[in-house]
Amino acid sequence: MNTLNLTRLKRIESPLNRIKYVENFCSEDFCNRVLDEVGRRRGMLALLADNHIDKNTRDADEVNFSGSDPIILELRKKFRNALIDYEKELEILNFIDARKLELETSIITYTNQKGYIPHIDSCYVSRDSTYRLFSIVAYFNDDYLGGDIYFPNLGFTLKPKKGSCLIFPSDNSYLHGVKPVIGQKVISPCWFHIKANEFNVFDPAVV
Repeated sequence: MNTLNLTRLKRIESPLNRIKYVENFCSEDFCNRVLDEVGRRRGMLALLADNHIDKNTRDADEVNFSGSDPIILELRKKFRNALIDYEKELEILNFIDARKLELETSIITYTNQKGYIPHIDSCYVSRDSTYRLFSIVAYFNDDYLGGDIYFPNLGFTLKPKKGSCLIFPSDNSYLHGVKPVIGQKVISPCWFHIKANEFNVFDPAVV
């Protein structure tokens, strides 16, 4: 079995160097299109990765978009291109190929809600035995109070702007949460997966 070691980068002075903030991830027109559709569609309590609801862990709603919806299809392309750019910038070894990784995404709202307690994305294993390898969050508005994403172990907090995204590894160096929201915050989280039988993403060297 191969071993995935995200520390095998040319610039690894700090885990913060692997958090990338992209201000021009999507246009204002695209953001407004997403917001208009969110206003028309029905929401439901967002599930955790193991398909249960726990509002004390994650207080958010998932908007009803199908996987074949044009907005979701366009988002998938944007996410994949963003990860390709991220890999090039950080000089990640070639065996991590963004063009081949599986991805999942959805559209989530926080409306006067408590947010999301600190968590590690790679701890969640999908039904088809793949692990989350990279996380990207797209932000479609910024006209709300609170709602910052924060990394308590890294001392990093950010309220992203409309049209931006944040990219970071899903491994256990990147514990993160979402602060309570006043108003409505609309985002799309995306996770890129790798098959569990190909790499051991919990290599101690990743910590």
